[in-house]
Amino acid sequence: MQDSVDRQPIAASGSLSRSGMPGDRHVVRTIVAASIGAVFEWYDLLIYAMFVPTLSKLFFPTADPAVGVLLSLSTFASAWLVRPLGAVVIGSYADKAGRKPAMVLSAVLMMVGTGITGLLPGYASIGVAAPALLVLARLVQGFSAGGEFGSATALLAEQDPARAGFYASIQWACSGFAVFIASLVAYTVNTTLSPAEVLEWGWRVPFLLGVLIGPVAWYIRTRADESPLFAASAGIGTEIGTTH
Repeated sequence: MQDSVDRQPIAASGSLSRSGMPGDRHVVRTIVAASIGAVFEWYDLLIYAMFVPTLSKLFFPTADPAVGVLLSLSTFASAWLVRPLGAVVIGSYADKAGRKPAMVLSAVLMMVGTGITGLLPGYASIGVAAPALLVLARLVQGFSAGGEFGSATALLAEQDPARAGFYASIQWACSGFAVFIASLVAYTVNTTLSPAEVLEWGWRVPFLLGVLIGPVAWYIRTRADESPLFAASAGIGTEIGTTH
């Protein structure tokens, strides 16, 4: 009997979603906000890989260029190694504060990591501090990406329990689209600029474009609705800050 009582808020929230409350328009708006944020976060995480040869020359200059490329690839890998930690920490925060705040936090962290990368002076200017800060930026990006995936997937899946699988799959679709965008941006930069221009300043352009995730974080905070399931279990409205 107690178990059935405990499940009533969740069941009720699911029926609200299926019956059109808070409304299809709100669901679509939330899906769009989460999807845009996911595309930008995956873009920020992956654009580094498109410029590994250039970054190896700027941040890991060695007598053997192959060693520099390997060091640059290792830096890229560091973001993936820290993703599980981000998933645990930000995922726990999402369970306490809500899916929206967790997504905003991950977006801001990703913006910080991408901004550091795009503005960071090379090894020739600040020495070993350059690769050290680059690794730090990648760790911040990997941490935020780990938290974003779980929070966004939960937000999408909880919009409607009857279509949870479909909504959750949007995250993977966004990651594939982000790979396409990152590849397209990298191709455009490398074909429109000379190798010298890419090495001097052109490589920064894709990273600075990724800083646009900042406005996306604002959009998520102001336009998306909180997960109906989380709102019901926490006793709050789908708009953060409202109460029943």
